[in-house]
Amino acid sequence: PILLLFLIISYLTGHTQYDAHPVIKWAPAGLVFGKLSLGTEYNFKKKNSIELYIGIPMAATRTIDYDNKQSDIESKVFSVLAGYRRYIGKKPAAGFYAEPYFKYLEHHAQGILEGDLDSKVARMDTKTDYKAWGAGIQLGYQFLIAKRICLDFFLIGPEANIVRFN
Repeated sequence: PILLLFLIISYLTGHTQYDAHPVIKWAPAGLVFGKLSLGTEYNFKKKNSIELYIGIPMAATRTIDYDNKQSDIESKVFSVLAGYRRYIGKKPAAGFYAEPYFKYLEHHAQGILEGDLDSKVARMDTKTDYKAWGAGIQLGYQFLIAKRICLDFFLIGPEANIVRFN
């Protein structure tokens, strides 16, 4: 999917009459879940753009409660999202938008859970593996700052996934 998106962007760059430019994106909330989310949006016509996000795995440790005891779980996430945006406003790459998208996500977590088993402390080596392919449409609003940096607010939208969870 990344190669296909690169080829489409290359094609559009050479065949547009519009003064197109990429916008740099970063989703800081991804750090909480174990990924560094970086993205770009390439506006190839006044109200049309292509977006690409990649989530680079970074370890994030969370403390969870299990059986009235606290345990640390480490998680890492890899993700790729590619979407097409159509803006409703007058400015390029700004205002309300609708975006159909495709994504792939891998989430891995592991840790030692402590609990009680017959009045004794039990330590359980826990590992999870979640992989999903998804598609959806989101509605949102984007503010541009200095033409290349933005604040992007996802408001609402459905998504369907095919999942494997171990």
